[in-house]
Amino acid sequence: MNRLHLILLAICLISGTAAAATADTVGPFLDFDEPVSISATLTINTHFTWPIDIYDEIIIIVNLATDVRALAYVTFDAPGFEDDALVTTIYGKPVAPAVSGLETTGFDPVSPEITPLSGETIFGDSGTAYLSHFATGPTALSSLPTLFPDLDLSAFQGDSSSIVYAFQTSMPVSEIPEPATLSLLALGGLALIRRRK
Repeated sequence: MNRLHLILLAICLISGTAAAATADTVGPFLDFDEPVSISATLTINTHFTWPIDIYDEIIIIVNLATDVRALAYVTFDAPGFEDDALVTTIYGKPVAPAVSGLETTGFDPVSPEITPLSGETIFGDSGTAYLSHFATGPTALSSLPTLFPDLDLSAFQGDSSSIVYAFQTSMPVSEIPEPATLSLLALGGLALIRRRK
């Protein structure tokens, strides 16, 4: 093997490694979209676009009756999570008046309508619970592109100072649907919103 062959082999190996390390994200898709009423605490169990045996749970305090919407993303091969899927969920509320689709805005930055009291727990296909390892706390819409530069955040609109709450949870890839199934679920979430309007 001469020097040229070695150089070409090195280039192929490097490009192959780069391709393998590229993250693949599916979403956003609708995770939760419901009106909530004032109460001391509320446990949200969501089943909207996940298969029935995959759901997530979060405890919030409702400060003011409002609609709550959560959009979810699933990233495969994220740096540092190559063996797991990384689920990102962002809680806000529908843009009012909602035009169509997934348009979402944030809560009032001075008196937010909801406040999470827990992290998010996602129950996988096996029933195993996976607790979020990252939570942003109240985060301005304008900060989302910096926090999540690889996500399609075009659904988030409205007052850039309004706040959302974001959570990330890692779980084995075997616990969630395949990317193609998730893509269909994302389309199903859009259809669900249109049916409910």
